[in-house]
Amino acid sequence: MPEPTLTDDLRTLGRAAQPDVDPDLFTARVVGGLPSAAASRPRTGRRVALAALAVLVALVATPPVRATVAEWFGFGAVRVEPGGPPPPGEPEVPPVDGGLSLADAAALADFEVVAPTALGDPDGVAVADDGNRVSMSWGSGDGTVRVDQLAGTPDYAMVKTAPRLRFATVDGRDVLWFPTAHRVALVDEDGDPAAAFWVADRTMLVPLPDSTLRLEGPLTYAEAADLARSLRPVR
Repeated sequence: MPEPTLTDDLRTLGRAAQPDVDPDLFTARVVGGLPSAAASRPRTGRRVALAALAVLVALVATPPVRATVAEWFGFGAVRVEPGGPPPPGEPEVPPVDGGLSLADAAALADFEVVAPTALGDPDGVAVADDGNRVSMSWGSGDGTVRVDQLAGTPDYAMVKTAPRLRFATVDGRDVLWFPTAHRVALVDEDGDPAAAFWVADRTMLVPLPDSTLRLEGPLTYAEAADLARSLRPVR
């Protein structure tokens, strides 16, 4: 049987929870006690953040609380927001247009660069954002697999809006799995999602000590997990 997604688990827990409090009073107290998006950006304590999110979603079904929780839910350098289905059309994984070697990218990056050894040498490697983002890809067309590694700065670098996601553990490391196509936007200098966005394919987010890795492509969860297990530092 397929494993339940985090969304399914929270929805089930929410149906079972029946708080015996005045809904308006409870909403005001919860919203007032939640941190703002700006104050909730540290990368540590991901399990604590996810547990707190589960409790809030289970107990509260009112729009103001949901909106505040959405802003608060960060995972590494990526902010995750709930949303409906992506725009019509098939997602397209863009190959990386760059001729750097992995060693060159590692020398230019502001963090330790890793790569999935199971895929061999990438076909394209590039460094952007003054060394804060390293991208690499394998293949082309419908079979493209892409990795983007984002620096673990205090500010979010990317926003994902997705209807479904799954929280899992791969080799003792927390990961987020997006099993369907979803919207992705980069964050501008003010910390807001840029107006332009793209529709991403299935994606796994992997937090690392000083960065967040984003693995995207036409992959199953098992295939993505195998690639995550094969991540090794570039020397």
